[in-house]
Amino acid sequence: MQKYLSLSDTQYAYLVSALYTAYAIPNFILPCASGFAVQRYGEKHILMLSLGMAAAGQFVFAAAVQREKHLMLVFGRLMIGVGSEVPGVIASDIVTRWFQ
Repeated sequence: MQKYLSLSDTQYAYLVSALYTAYAIPNFILPCASGFAVQRYGEKHILMLSLGMAAAGQFVFAAAVQREKHLMLVFGRLMIGVGSEVPGVIASDIVTRWFQ
């Protein structure tokens, strides 16, 4: 990807760090907030919303690679981070209820 985006080693290192950070920050914050959202709106709605966000993030990331837009890469990765943490929390809740 470094060659495709025509980045130097330093630029590529910063981009990879930004991509990881954009994915990790929502994973740090969302587990706390997702419980309240699930209680208010229900598991099904939040699950579908978050999976849609993850899918949209994948689309944005792929489009950003195609267009070589670095900021758009980070935004797509942020969307993936937002959309992929909540389903894990919801799945843990469902499994816990199944196997009490």
